Amino acid sequence: MKINVIPDLIGDPYKKEPGSRVKHGMTSGFTLIELLIVIAIISALSAISVMTYTGAQKRARDAQRRSDLKQYQTAIEAYAVKTGSFPFNLSDAIMTSQNMSVLNLPSYPLDPKSGVSTYGYRYCGSVSKYRLYAQLEGVSNNVVYCSDGRNFETNNVGLCPCI
Repeated sequence: MKINVIPDLIGDPYKKEPGSRVKHGMTSGFTLIELLIVIAIISALSAISVMTYTGAQKRARDAQRRSDLKQYQTAIEAYAVKTGSFPFNLSDAIMTSQNMSVLNLPSYPLDPKSGVSTYGYRYCGSVSKYRLYAQLEGVSNNVVYCSDGRNFETNNVGLCPCI
């Protein structure tokens, strides 16, 4: 009886073939070029994600500043409804804890990055108007809320009618 020999489909694992990584019975690791390419790709992806993360943080802090100014604006408008005029004795430059008692607010918001109050208020007594502003980290320098209901981002806080 003759036995049919099935040809080896796998082949000799120690046979050196072109493009094979088998050498003297041992497999070799990755080449230096392959490792450098992988490291470069990982570095590029890391740099992109860090830049995206810091940009998102800036946008979040700017959104918090806008929210704080809206809170101030609501409090100033409520004060005007109650007393008949906008508060004129608030600090001309920076909102402080003394200003919060005038506006009947429990506390004053601090800048999300610096941790100090950097929100500005300007009362224009001759025309009974005001403007609120805060410095942003984004493209424009300031966000401004005017007593006439307008709000915008600009480099010039003097755009609110305060003549």
